Amino acid sequence: MMSYWPFTLAAGTDPPALGELGFDVAPPYRGRVTRLYVHDLDRDGALVKRVILGYRPPVSIYVHGAHDAGAALVMTAAPVERPGYVEIPVACTTDDGGLAPGPVDAYFVPEGSQV
Repeated sequence: MMSYWPFTLAAGTDPPALGELGFDVAPPYRGRVTRLYVHDLDRDGALVKRVILGYRPPVSIYVHGAHDAGAALVMTAAPVERPGYVEIPVACTTDDGGLAPGPVDAYFVPEGSQV
């Protein structure tokens, strides 16, 4: 089942603060990102940790920002619980170069789910 949450894209590569998600490298992301960091709570305060920890590959993850900027990732291994956030092993397959720190939407689409 597909899940969607609003987050704020972190400006750095540190573990995310409240309501943030982030990458383990600075842009460009395609071919370079190996970890996606997602705070336990989304931007609206919803607890997302348990749902994300329940996912198993293959899961497509789409991060969509302002002006239709975005990146597509594929979960490569099971998510790992960290203090305050979830670390997701990923590969970035598409990056249009336009994602910037600020509000983003994250879509998690397990194989076989309807978009």
